[in-house]
Amino acid sequence: MLNAKLMIMSRALRICSSVFLYLTLINRASAFQTDLDGQARMARAAMLARRYPEAVEIYRRMAAELPEEPGIRFNLALALHSMGRYGESTQVLEKLRAAQGENPKFWFLLGEGYLKLGEPRKAVEPLHRASELDPSDANARLELASAWLENGDFEKSAALFQVLADQRPELPKAWAGLSLSESGLAREKNAPAYAVRAAQSKDRLAALPESVEQHEMLARVFGEAGQQTEAIGELRAAAALDPENSHIQGALARSLVANRQFGEAAALLRILLAKEQDNSEWHFELGDALGELGNSREAIAHLERAVALAPGMLPAQAKLGEALLRSGSPAAAIPHLERAAPLDTDGSLHFQLATAYRRVGKPGLAAKAMARRAEIQSRAQANHN
Repeated sequence: MLNAKLMIMSRALRICSSVFLYLTLINRASAFQTDLDGQARMARAAMLARRYPEAVEIYRRMAAELPEEPGIRFNLALALHSMGRYGESTQVLEKLRAAQGENPKFWFLLGEGYLKLGEPRKAVEPLHRASELDPSDANARLELASAWLENGDFEKSAALFQVLADQRPELPKAWAGLSLSESGLAREKNAPAYAVRAAQSKDRLAALPESVEQHEMLARVFGEAGQQTEAIGELRAAAALDPENSHIQGALARSLVANRQFGEAAALLRILLAKEQDNSEWHFELGDALGELGNSREAIAHLERAVALAPGMLPAQAKLGEALLRSGSPAAAIPHLERAAPLDTDGSLHFQLATAYRRVGKPGLAAKAMARRAEIQSRAQANHN
């Protein structure tokens, strides 16, 4: 009888222990989920308030706790992109291709990231995918047309920008892209009619209701035409409408550099980098401006930071190579000049590369670089004629 009671008590204790363990696990899981929900709310609030570094850190913690959850890593990539850390963002996104294959927002962000990195050829495929998955998304088609424009595929970009301008005539980017594409066709085909159409598209852009985007797009059209003073005026007008818009401030800084107003550009870029220390574009522009001002050491530091953040940013690679060569470091300059060589349209990069090769005792490579320079100049002359 006693043994029977002991057995019953033992079984009851085991049941109670199991129930307690189950409830403990349920409570822990509930607390974990509550903590994640709280972190997600904080990250969303940080994104809305443009506190992107804070959002990045929260999403990093969440991704470490739930490494198999692709949605968290997508949000991390979005926060990195918003900070201007496009290289890191695209690296995160590239690992999510399988998990996010049917998500048009994923493909759009990946394509836009490559555009920001100055790699439009890599941007075409994801942006085309985004457009196919969501044909109603005008932004995806605008960015796809922009990728074609950046690639020099002017006929493709003009055709798509024309469709967008017809369907959505209120979009400044459609008219700006159409004007730039038609200008490209005018140069490529030596056809004045395209130049006339480009001017007409610019007039349609200028006639739109005033907005930040309208001023920004007019600035781009003026800038591409070499009219930097007009571009700066448009960007100042855009900044007056939205003083807290760092994207517009960055575009203004680029135009100031292009207009050789290096001191003002450097001052503006320092302010921007104080807020967003990992923006590769701003490090590049500041390095460029400081180099022109004769501050080689600080210029190289910013250019090195730019290429560390965005190795695919070939203009930054070119500037860093040039700065290193000028400062007496040809061996360090060579890999950057080699990386940037595809950008060379006038032979100047290959001349710098040949100079660097000669200084490190590689006359054979120097001769090849000079031969390539002659080919590029010959082709450029033929196209000009």
